[in-house]
Amino acid sequence: MKDRVPRYPGRVKLTPVSGQSNTYDMTRADRPTETGTPVNKATLLKDDTAALYGLGPDAVPDDVFRRLAAKDYASTLIIHVNTSDGGSVGNTRVRIRNEQLGADFIKPLDALGNAEFGVLENHTYYVILLDYPSRYYGGAALVTAEGGQVQTETITMTTEPDVIGWRMGTSTGAIEYTDGAVNWLPASMGETFDFGSWGDSWLFKNIRPCLLKNGIVQYYLDPNDYSKRSDGTAADITSGDDGDVMVEFPLVYYKFYSETAPDGKKYIGCKFSLAPPDDTYCANAFASEAGVIQSTMYMAAYEGVIYSDRLRSLSGAQSTTGKLIGECNTAATVNGSGYQQQEWCKRTFLQAMFIMMFCGLDSQALLGKGSNNGLITGTMNKKGLCWGSQTRDEGVKFLGIENFWGNKAKYCKGWRASGGIYYYNIHAPYTGSDGNVRSPSLNGGYINKMQPSNAYGMFPIETVDASGQFHDIFYCSTSNYNTYPSTGHYSNSESGIFEISFERDINTSSNITAYLSYTPQGG
Repeated sequence: MKDRVPRYPGRVKLTPVSGQSNTYDMTRADRPTETGTPVNKATLLKDDTAALYGLGPDAVPDDVFRRLAAKDYASTLIIHVNTSDGGSVGNTRVRIRNEQLGADFIKPLDALGNAEFGVLENHTYYVILLDYPSRYYGGAALVTAEGGQVQTETITMTTEPDVIGWRMGTSTGAIEYTDGAVNWLPASMGETFDFGSWGDSWLFKNIRPCLLKNGIVQYYLDPNDYSKRSDGTAADITSGDDGDVMVEFPLVYYKFYSETAPDGKKYIGCKFSLAPPDDTYCANAFASEAGVIQSTMYMAAYEGVIYSDRLRSLSGAQSTTGKLIGECNTAATVNGSGYQQQEWCKRTFLQAMFIMMFCGLDSQALLGKGSNNGLITGTMNKKGLCWGSQTRDEGVKFLGIENFWGNKAKYCKGWRASGGIYYYNIHAPYTGSDGNVRSPSLNGGYINKMQPSNAYGMFPIETVDASGQFHDIFYCSTSNYNTYPSTGHYSNSESGIFEISFERDINTSSNITAYLSYTPQGG
């Protein structure tokens, strides 16, 4: 930049404004020999420069300085698009998003099939294709910028959808893999956890524990030792100063369905895809309060503790119990926009993920029984993302979340019951209802059959006195109205990943705690 060099520093000319007393127009009269560089948006921070740092058009220079101070340096990400059959990519455009950074950019492909973006090192971007030819199923990817180099990610559009799924025979309860997962091996829990065919699957490999503060990832954690950051340095998972210990789930589209096969056998099932093959797929677990699909969502790694009237997810704490569901809800939402306590739309998504991973329904036998000891949080910090045992002393961990069943009951938003009718919300905010399941004759007992729906996932429609195809129990009150659910009760033979209880009304509390959750509100 150049300084202005005036002949007469500070000289201005005042011209009276006609018809307005004591009002003047002021212009410079310093007669510069060098006009200097003007101070405006174009010279201080262009939009495309801000985009290099993951910032939007309202950014100011100080925002960039903060990025530099945090050692989040700009990198170049090239998205290369081709097709599986060598056909034209047409007018395909590429969109990259990171809601936490406020980054949302769309670019067309160049003649080589590339779209180039400025991104931030160590930040993860969700990439999706737009306006691709109708013969293809598009594509998507989750990319973490590596910094210091030009990084290229190739997305190949195929003529067949990239879909994996499972289905259950409703008469037998037997699970089988479908679509692209037909020959895959399920995960198993022995002396150590074995991911089977799922360790490198796009469905699971990008699930990561992190420290989340005010809806922004501060840093990621070592999945095998939460006390460490992903780079091996110490992490603060106890004080709350660095945020809450959460598990980040990247966007997945899915659909729950029921079908009758040509041989007359009936099935329910769920299919997953990175890019929606058609409009029968949803992503309700990733929806903001406005219903806008986000590229990530977050669930607490630990049962919740209320500190200073806020629901937190921190290690080394005894989770808070004895609060009403409304009190827990207030403690969750006071953290800011997008924060809630445990949400059914997210839990039922993980139920479907469990069936996908294990090709079975008996969560206690397949992964672990869960604890009945009221463990403090963080006892499984060094157990990896999935772990369990067949004792009732050690707890269970599923996709980075401790005690997803067992230990203590957890409140869950998204359902309420009144007079044998179960009202649901597809996603927050939890006011009114989006619909209902009418089951006035549904009695408490072991869950034998579920009704699938994109709107609410899976919900019990038949119970039996013992065992049941889903192995877990459904509790309901015969007298209370306006009851709300809790999940994952202390360990017994009835309480695994599918257990749900409608026993307590809004004015009743017990040994129930809460989980924190967060959904970005971008778009």
